[in-house]
This record gives sequence, structure tokens and C-alpha cells, in this order.
Amino acid sequence: MKHASIKADNTLDIKPLIAFAGESFEVCLEKELPSNLMGNNPYKFMGPAKLDATARYNEGSVEIKGNIIVPIKYVCSKCGAPFEENLFIDINEKIVENDDDEHFMLLGDLVDFNEIISQIVALNIPTMALCRKNCKGICPVCGKNRNEEDCSCQLNIGATSPFSYLKDKIK
Repeated sequence: MKHASIKADNTLDIKPLIAFAGESFEVCLEKELPSNLMGNNPYKFMGPAKLDATARYNEGSVEIKGNIIVPIKYVCSKCGAPFEENLFIDINEKIVENDDDEHFMLLGDLVDFNEIISQIVALNIPTMALCRKNCKGICPVCGKNRNEEDCSCQLNIGATSPFSYLKDKIK
């Protein structure tokens, strides 16, 4: 497989792809992301986003298939504990010559991976990150992290609570 020539500004000139239309070119690059893209959960990028993909010119568009890996430090939405995890994103994008509101657009003869990676990562940052699948969270009575220690607190759900009907269903 041929290697695509990525410029220092993370753009790809598509002329070689057009010359070898239908053939796949390997695309590997790293992109530093801005400290805050979006999302409700506090997070911090611990390194660059790494794109490992193939690019292929086909009938007026460039098809990009592969994945992006981003190391991120989150704060658990349930217990508040910080944790690090890689965000894995599979991509299958079509970059087109004319703006159609569904695809990324070619910039003349260039594919701008800066914008593509930033937007894809922003759309895939979880709004509720959990330190583990079965996170027990914080006790609403004493405030202890129930993943680290048990507490003997009893939740008193009185008859006036809108959640009182759930009391028997939880047991």
C-alpha cells in the first residue's frame, strides 16, 4: 500500500490519489487537540489524537476509513474520581468537492485533517463518563465513595417523595 504524503499542517494533497484513483493510500498522523472541544464531562487530552486510516479517491470524492485514538483524562460522572481512558473512534468519512451539509468538503485539492479530526472527536466525547461499568457512585447521605468503602446509610424515601413508589422496586 502506498503512503499518503501529509503536509506539516495536516493536509493531504489529493493529486496523487486522483492519479491512482481507486487505490488505497495509508494515512497516519497525530494532531494536538484544543484543551476544550465540547461535552458536559470535565476532561483533558493527555496526548495527541492519532489517526490511522486509508484514503481513496473515487468518483469526485475522497473516502477515509480507519480509526482515531485519543488518550483522555475524565472525571467520573457518578463518583467524581479521575481516570484515564483511550477514546477509540472508527471513522468512515467521505470528503466531497461540493458542500452538501452531510460530508466534509475538499479545500481545493486538499483534505484538511485538522477540521475532520477535531469535529469527529468533539462528537464522540461521552457526556457521561464512568470510571467503571458498575460504578456505585457517591452515597447521597454521607458522601462516601461507595466504590472505595461501604456505608451503612439508609435512604429514607418518605411518602411525600416523588420517588416513593420506587422504594419497593429497588429491594
